[in-house]
Amino acid sequence: MESGVKIFAGAIIIGGVRVGKNSIIGANCLVLSDVPANTTAVGIPYKNNK
Repeated sequence: MESGVKIFAGAIIIGGVRVGKNSIIGANCLVLSDVPANTTAVGIPYKNNK
């Protein structure tokens, strides 16, 4: 996890996931894959649509 990351209540991060700089993990979000820098992750599960 890099600097400036915000993780809100109920968020679950599972596995060796990299969370990029200044990213936001929304409340009750399930993160199973990497989150790029400056991204807002929401959903169950969060899907990275590169």
